[in-house]
Amino acid sequence: MRKNIKLISIIFFLITLFNANIYSQSRVEILQEKLFTHIEKNGNDSIALSLIKQIYLETIEIDPSMAQQFAAMGQQIAIELNDSIGLGVMYGYSGNALLAKKTYFMAMEAHYSAYEIFTKFNDQKNLANSLLNIGRTYLAQEIYSISEDKIDKAKIIFDELNYSKGKANALKYLGLANISLDEHLALEYFEQALEILDDKKDELIIAEIKIYIAQANLQLLELDVAIRFVNEALTIFETTESEIKIANANFLFGEIYLENDNIDKAKKKFKEALSVFEKLNSLEKISKTYQKLAEIYFIEGQFIKSIDYANKGLINAMDFNYLPIRRDIYFVLSNSYSELKNYKKAFSNQKQYAQMIDSINENKKQSQFSGFQMDLETQNKEKEIDLLKIQSEKDKLMSAKKQYKRNTIFVTVLALMILAFIVVLIIRFREKNKSNKLLQDSNKQLKTEIEDRKLAQIELQNSEERYRLVFRKTPIGIMQFDADLKITDANDKFSEIFNISIDQMVGTELNTIFDRNSVVGFNLALTNKEAKIIKNDTEIITKGQVIYISLTIKPYSYNTERGKIKGGVVIIEDLTEQKKAEKFYNKNILKKQNLLNLYPGNLLHIKKKGDIISAHIPDSPDTEHNIRHINELIPESSSNKLFNEIDVALNEKTERKFIYKDSVAGTENIVKIIPDSNNSLLIILSEFYTLSQDKRKLESTVIEDVIKTDRKVIPKKEQYYIEIYKDIEKDLFPVYQNIQKQLSFIVLRGFAEKINSIGEKYNNRQLQDYGNKLLENIVTFNVLKVNSILSKFPSLISEYINQTPAYK
Repeated sequence: MRKNIKLISIIFFLITLFNANIYSQSRVEILQEKLFTHIEKNGNDSIALSLIKQIYLETIEIDPSMAQQFAAMGQQIAIELNDSIGLGVMYGYSGNALLAKKTYFMAMEAHYSAYEIFTKFNDQKNLANSLLNIGRTYLAQEIYSISEDKIDKAKIIFDELNYSKGKANALKYLGLANISLDEHLALEYFEQALEILDDKKDELIIAEIKIYIAQANLQLLELDVAIRFVNEALTIFETTESEIKIANANFLFGEIYLENDNIDKAKKKFKEALSVFEKLNSLEKISKTYQKLAEIYFIEGQFIKSIDYANKGLINAMDFNYLPIRRDIYFVLSNSYSELKNYKKAFSNQKQYAQMIDSINENKKQSQFSGFQMDLETQNKEKEIDLLKIQSEKDKLMSAKKQYKRNTIFVTVLALMILAFIVVLIIRFREKNKSNKLLQDSNKQLKTEIEDRKLAQIELQNSEERYRLVFRKTPIGIMQFDADLKITDANDKFSEIFNISIDQMVGTELNTIFDRNSVVGFNLALTNKEAKIIKNDTEIITKGQVIYISLTIKPYSYNTERGKIKGGVVIIEDLTEQKKAEKFYNKNILKKQNLLNLYPGNLLHIKKKGDIISAHIPDSPDTEHNIRHINELIPESSSNKLFNEIDVALNEKTERKFIYKDSVAGTENIVKIIPDSNNSLLIILSEFYTLSQDKRKLESTVIEDVIKTDRKVIPKKEQYYIEIYKDIEKDLFPVYQNIQKQLSFIVLRGFAEKINSIGEKYNNRQLQDYGNKLLENIVTFNVLKVNSILSKFPSLISEYINQTPAYK
């Protein structure tokens, strides 16, 4: 690793010598020579990392590419030194350099890498700086709402740390986020930043903020105020001998004088700025200054000079695709040629001007789509960071647990902490289940939104470049293929599902991954004009395992200068875990007969004329094979009524119910008749009252007398059992009696929760414990324990039946 760093150092040094004329190198060259000499003598250490930081700060404004190279070199040194904080700082530097180069996706990845490191080590100051950089990256793409949210979070942290310089920076960028939307609000932010800065220590930041205040006043046409603030900023820049900042101030002077129609002063200031920009090779600013000078010469009527300066500015603007600058230059060229009566060139430049406007608008649309992608990335990163926080908290608790174990004096405290830890885990488990459900719902919604956005983009896009269809980190597998059925791109989730790296997949044919039927589907999507979207579920054999996936195939085609490009996009949903769960459930599901055996009453499956097909009689299991007709169970006096109800149930396809008395047993029974689709019936016989007639009559009289006088006459204990039994009879018996028709754990879960709620209502620990135990095993799909617990239900409620006076 050290040899590689040295080799990179030598290459950087040669590059620096080769580009010695790019910017004022006196200080930069000295720092670079000092760095490479130090690495050669002492190797990579913290001093080398400090020198890289200084070089970065000297080059970031002048040459972002060079700054990025040194930031990358710093990352390697930090890794070698195992300096995590230093690595995070270098990720931030790299992100800022990429932002200056307008490489937004890579900049965002670098800033989030820094954010993860600082979160892991709870480095609040650097964490806030990372949030500020993320907000700046959104701001550069004009995604204002997310930008303000991130910057505001950074400001809150700086405020808590009482770090005025960081808070002022956050206020400065909040002002920049509003400078083109609400200049007055932007000025408020800038003024708040100035109030908390130290005039001596923070001169450079104060000067930058004054430049921004001048820009806001320029937009408000408060030109005298703008000039005053630029002069104040320029005085500070001259003391720091920062050529680029002085040039920027002179350029702003030029814009103010041009707005004030003071052409001579504007021209002078633009030329002063141009000489510095050319010296430092600041290409974008060179192009912009030439455009401004071309505009001034046009105003003066010097159209030949205007065209000359515009063409000079156009060279760099075209090389680096500065679209707004090209737009403005084409506008000046079109007007200048028109004044010179060269209408052909005027028309040509007018067409280029219109094309630039279309391109800028197209980029704005792409930026909106990028905002959607970045929002997805933000969610994924924040979830990962939340997991890091949870893991960090868990590590702290485990460390505390080990410490308490070493000291027997705190055994009691340790027991309480373990209990608290278990409670937290249960709460988190429930919250995790809820969040997983929300995530699944959001993923489904996300999938729909992605498809809608792709369709909209394909219809709007006619240029060679096509938008990225989804983020590489999208939690849905996405793959792109061409007309030759070869993979052209894939995201991380797709790679994870098939256990193949993206580099290995790109360029390979689809039949190396998918079976023949799936490949036929891909080909059909490209050749069949009617097939807009094709969906298919299939089984794929990957490295060491079989996976089940759902395929959604969408073809696309668009025209370019080279001809028509065709291909397709595939969205993959991994169904492997779902299939495993289904197999597990099917393997362990309770059989219907097992649930029927839990039912405490008599169940009969009979034909229309009363012949018994099968029977379940808990009190007399041997009778199940001996009873042949329902009349053997029901007295003759009730037989006619039974068959009348059976006819009605079969004809009307509805459930029927009636009560009959068994004078021999001294009971009243409920008969429930349920017709099925095979012209047969399910008969449920339930004992209604088991009290003797005299006792029932006596107790009924007592209850009626109590109701007529005062309900409080019933002893409190009996009253307590009456209320519980009423709720059990009303809310639990119907579910329990029909449980053989509800073979899902959802119904069982509702049953357990209802038992628990009745126990809580009457402060009955026995019912609560039973409900909680049943619910615990339902959640873990422990079929055997659920079966065992349900079988104890009749004995559980016998206490309330035995101690409850009979009532109707």
